Amino acid sequence: MQEEWKYSINLTQAIDPHPVAGNRRINITYRHYRDGFHPRNTPRCPCGVPAVLRVVTKKRENWGRYFWMCHAGNVHGDGGLQTQVM
Repeated sequence: MQEEWKYSINLTQAIDPHPVAGNRRINITYRHYRDGFHPRNTPRCPCGVPAVLRVVTKKRENWGRYFWMCHAGNVHGDGGLQTQVM
């Protein structure tokens, strides 16, 4: 699912071509991961399954907000779907 904001890429004066591909294929994707986003910090559902981060897509008061949702879906039975809106 695509986020609602536009990515920005830091400006650079020059791009060094790849030693094999030359300038035919340039990957300008930049990722910066925060320590807090390490998988060990991922919330877990009471059923023990790691949660996934989702975005509310219904046009209501929480539209565009993110929430944690159990990754097991409806599989784990009596635990139900546990969510935490951010």
